[in-house]
Amino acid sequence: MSNNRGFIYTRTMIAILIVLTILPILISAYSLIAKYNIDYNLLSNEISIMDLRRVLLLAYDIKINSHEMHFIYHNENYVLRLSNNKLVLQPGTQIYLNDIKEINFNTKNGSIYLTYITNKGKEYEKNIGKEKGFYLADFSNNNDQHNDDDHIDF
Repeated sequence: MSNNRGFIYTRTMIAILIVLTILPILISAYSLIAKYNIDYNLLSNEISIMDLRRVLLLAYDIKINSHEMHFIYHNENYVLRLSNNKLVLQPGTQIYLNDIKEINFNTKNGSIYLTYITNKGKEYEKNIGKEKGFYLADFSNNNDQHNDDDHIDF
């Protein structure tokens, strides 16, 4: 019986020794992970803003007021506005930002900025595009006026 007791005592001491050896490693790993805690909502918002920039890069006839942005994209009229605490592209229900308390569109130095306040009270300002979108006619290769010198008959 005393042999069995020594066996359990030895095993318990080995287990305690292993736990005490691993514990500092776990504490330092936890502090390292806590230091690099990522706000996934912020990351999601950045991806959404990049997608919005892509849309506005192809948009034209952009008009903004403080709470809405109107533009033409793929020959259809669109409105970007706050609806039910979400930044939504209408028509349709493309949601760009969630949990938004307030938005404001403004221009600075020829660029459009979106300022938004989250429901947690944090304020962000993002550059989302140029103030003046391009017009399709600017990229047209059609020459409505041509000279007789340019015309060659064979």
